[in-house]
Amino acid sequence: CLLLIGTLARNYYLSRLPDPNTKLDIEKGEPVKLPEGASADRQSATPTLVLALSTHCDFCQASVPFYQKLAVFKNSAPERVRFATVMAEPKEEIEAYLKKHGIAADAVFSMPVSQIGVKGTPTLLLLDGQNKLIDSWVGQLNSREESEVIARLQKVCPECSM
Repeated sequence: CLLLIGTLARNYYLSRLPDPNTKLDIEKGEPVKLPEGASADRQSATPTLVLALSTHCDFCQASVPFYQKLAVFKNSAPERVRFATVMAEPKEEIEAYLKKHGIAADAVFSMPVSQIGVKGTPTLLLLDGQNKLIDSWVGQLNSREESEVIARLQKVCPECSM
C-alpha cells in the first residue's frame, strides 16, 4: 500500500512540473521572426496574436471554441489588433480549416512552428507592434488561462470587447 501511495504521489508531483519540451525558444521582449512582409502592411503600434496550430492536434481541436471567442473579440475592433496563424500544413488547407471553424486570421503562414520559436501546438504568442514577444500560452488552456489571454488582449486593445 505504501509503495502504491508513494508511486501515485510521485506521479502527481511530476505531472505538476513544467514540461521542458513546451518552453519557447524565445524570451519575452525578443522579436518573433515572422515571414518577410508580415508586418510591413500594418501600423507599428498594432499588436498581433499569433496562433501556432495544427490540423492534426487534438488539443487544437479541443481549443476551437476558445479561438472562436477570440475571433469575436478581434472582430469588435479589427484595426486595433491583428491575428496571425502559423501552421505547417499547406496554405489552402490552413485557410479551409480556419474558415470551417470560424477562427479569425489577418495573416496565414504555412511554415513549421519551430521557425517562430514554438516547440508544440497549440501555442499563442502576443506580440507588440515590432513583433516582440509580450506574452505566451502553451497547450490547451484551462478557463483561468483563457481569461488571462482575454485580459492581456484587453490591455493591448481596450476598444475590443467580447
